[in-house]
Amino acid sequence: MNALKERILGAVTVMNYADTLRLWRIISDEFGNAGADWDAIPDEEPDDVDLQMLAEIEADSDCREFVPSSEAEEMLNL
Repeated sequence: MNALKERILGAVTVMNYADTLRLWRIISDEFGNAGADWDAIPDEEPDDVDLQMLAEIEADSDCREFVPSSEAEEMLNL
């Protein structure tokens, strides 16, 4: 994962619900295909690699970098 993706994930982690919902709408509007039903995408259980990454994130504070939502908005040109 590149540094920008990590910063985006960090920003989403600290967002309140309203900001997260706003970001989701932007993502849906910008990247959703016309007529695509996001709710129709099936959920998947995490595999061993996913679980390993999640465990590393929990165990190593250096795996997380948090930025204020205002900085994240600036980086995303919102």
